[in-house]
Amino acid sequence: MMKKTKWMLAMAAAMLASTAALAQDVPTLRIMTLFNPDATWTNDGVDAVEAALNPVLEEKIGAHIDLIPIPWGDYNQRMSLVMSSREPFDIAMTSSWINNFYRNVSQQNLLALDEYLDDVPQLQADIPPELLKVGTVNGKLYGIPVQQMFPKTFGFNTRADLVEKYNIDLASITSYEQLTPIFEEVVAGEGEGFYAFGGKVAAAAELFGYDPVATSGTYTLLAVKMDDPERNIVNFYATPEYRAQVKLRRQWHEMGLTDPNPMNRDQFLSAVTAGTVGFNMDSAQDRPTHRIFQGLPFQPKRIAPIALTTAAMNASMWSVSADSEHPVEALRLIHLLNTDAEVVNGLALGVEGVNWQWNADKTLVELLDKASYWPNIKWVWGNSFLIYPQKASDIADNEESLRMNAEATPSVMLGFAFDITPVENEMAALGSIIPNLEALDNGRVEDVDSFLDQQLAEMEVAGLPRVIEELQRQIDAWLATSN
Repeated sequence: MMKKTKWMLAMAAAMLASTAALAQDVPTLRIMTLFNPDATWTNDGVDAVEAALNPVLEEKIGAHIDLIPIPWGDYNQRMSLVMSSREPFDIAMTSSWINNFYRNVSQQNLLALDEYLDDVPQLQADIPPELLKVGTVNGKLYGIPVQQMFPKTFGFNTRADLVEKYNIDLASITSYEQLTPIFEEVVAGEGEGFYAFGGKVAAAAELFGYDPVATSGTYTLLAVKMDDPERNIVNFYATPEYRAQVKLRRQWHEMGLTDPNPMNRDQFLSAVTAGTVGFNMDSAQDRPTHRIFQGLPFQPKRIAPIALTTAAMNASMWSVSADSEHPVEALRLIHLLNTDAEVVNGLALGVEGVNWQWNADKTLVELLDKASYWPNIKWVWGNSFLIYPQKASDIADNEESLRMNAEATPSVMLGFAFDITPVENEMAALGSIIPNLEALDNGRVEDVDSFLDQQLAEMEVAGLPRVIEELQRQIDAWLATSN
């Protein structure tokens, strides 16, 4: 009996040792991503999320995760240091506007994924080909865009009570010019101290059917009409549409329809809360369903055409580090982020029963412990449509967004990405001029034509012709390889 007991103990010890060895053999994938500015988390909370997900991930892809949350405001700087120092990571959120995807590709910070696709055969079947096209640079796949609503719904938002009170027919409005008599009626009706809006009006290229193909930060510089088969390049600020838009903004200012005082975004939001403005004009990218904005119901109205552009579809992407020691597992994880609700919600919401729970009829999520883990960001987790809804409008939003994606017309420039490396100096010089135009967006310039002409002339001197020449060269090369 003693010998049998010793034998069984030895076998148990061997099995434990074998299990420990196997656990050590499971690779850990380091994930770098940004969390929303008002996100909350603790180290223990992140550890709990990892502990809950790792057994699931070990079974599904043979890997664990090490999640590195980075505050939104720190993400660019932190990732620049990560890339330059070759700090180890496996996958990271990247985009055209933060942790720049195209710069990282040109600096060979990201891995070309093509040779690993056969190891994850279902990925190409599960991810729309348009997304893979957007993540491709010079014929190689470097990123997988996050699935979300892609068409940019630029337009305006109107406080719902004003829509009803003044019988505003939002469906009939197709341009900002039509808002002038509406603003006049509402401002007069609401009385002294009330204005249509304050601050800037979005003069976005997409409003007028242009695809921004060369940008400086968040500013458009050069654009191509989304339906132009010739793909003619234009300086967006030299277009008649832009000039007319900023002249209209000045007209509203002179008519006393907008707040006469300079107003930044925070001041505008305060005015919305106070009820002294009734329209939001600087951005209407929200989904086309009724919205609560600053605690008040607003109704969005889209003006921009429903289109698919590279800039809209590469707003958030996932890429694999060029130095990853586990590229296959990393690509499998990106595939799960696009297809597996359990994994996506584990990252987006946290641990069920700790950070969230289902409501009584298991249709909506109720948040619990937000302090320990609450990223408060949907559009980084691979497929935003898989995230469990917190309110009924989330379900309607997803349905409407999927419909818009399906109905959207691809821009003639879809898939093209401008590599600014050959003209970095010129782009930097132009990038110092474009912010001057915000004075026009705010209606603060008396002589719009003279001011705009001066800025356009300065752009020419700063190297705009050289940028256009390089952009045209790259478009020609892109067309030669994509047709």
